[in-house]
Amino acid sequence: MRERGFSLVEFMIAMTIGLFLIAGLVYLLAETSRSRAEIERSSRQIENGRYALDRIAEDLR
Repeated sequence: MRERGFSLVEFMIAMTIGLFLIAGLVYLLAETSRSRAEIERSSRQIENGRYALDRIAEDLR
């Protein structure tokens, strides 16, 4: 009769799959953080551009 529980091979396979899943989640979090920083930088550039255009338009009046 087979004993209950996991064999060492089954446990190692489960650990490997778990590590791949965790690595994928860490990668997604890092990419999300990088994208957020890039969007904030772009937003600031757009804001600065609008301010510059408003100043130029005001000077031309």
